[in-house]
Amino acid sequence: IETPDLAKAVKELTNLLKQPPQKIEKTEGEFASQLKAYEERISELEKSLKREKQRRLELTAENEALKSEISNLKARILTSEERLKYEARIKALESEVSSLKEQLEEAAELEATLERMRELVESWKGLILETGNILGLELIPDDIQALMQERDELRRKLEVYEREEALKNELVRQTLTDPAVKSWIRDAENILQQFCMRGQAGEAILKAALRMDPEVSFLPEEIETGYTQATNLNYLNALVSRGLLWETRKNGRKAFRNRLYQWVAENVRKIRPSAPDEAVSRIAEHLKGLVLR
Repeated sequence: IETPDLAKAVKELTNLLKQPPQKIEKTEGEFASQLKAYEERISELEKSLKREKQRRLELTAENEALKSEISNLKARILTSEERLKYEARIKALESEVSSLKEQLEEAAELEATLERMRELVESWKGLILETGNILGLELIPDDIQALMQERDELRRKLEVYEREEALKNELVRQTLTDPAVKSWIRDAENILQQFCMRGQAGEAILKAALRMDPEVSFLPEEIETGYTQATNLNYLNALVSRGLLWETRKNGRKAFRNRLYQWVAENVRKIRPSAPDEAVSRIAEHLKGLVLR
């Protein structure tokens, strides 16, 4: 049994659903127009905020430069007119910087407002799209929506990549600036330099060995040093004992392979187990360049 009020509500709802689609589309169009206006205003305010921040940085830098210049000039003999001129300029700059600080505080508040507006805009976008889907209206073509979804996915992947890249760069910096690692690098430089000082043969054979691709095995006579096979073999064995070469087999004979990178990695990671490959590669290239230069 329906009450009179419920019957009236059902009738009004029925009439509302029978309204022409054009009115719904007009409402959606008004939403879209208002949304665009908000987005344009947000863009304008963000540009204005960026300019104000840049101007403040420029004025701060100029102020510091003038303070430094005045300090230097005061160390010499300045005329009273010059001193007054510079002091007046500094006071003017300090006043402008103070004013900009106030503007920056206002800009920070504005930025927070913009963020809230941006969130509201995003909410409206979702509401409009959801309403369009419910009413069967194609407010945004499917291919455009697919592109938007792909863009959002790429943006998320980029953020992940940037975080990982920043972490990797920080680990590289920590490794290369670690005092213990720097001490080992100096020791490694000394080892290579001492080997080069064992005569022209030692230097020539070390250079030839480190020039070889780490994946390629070579026989003593296959490196061009200008020395005999026996001399090459003698020095190559010495490099094996130092850990700079692998001892392998080729054509049933004793052969060698460049292991400079592994040598660096083993020693650096004894000091810093978390040292990334990039840091190891930089150290290995540094040591290789020291020999080949």
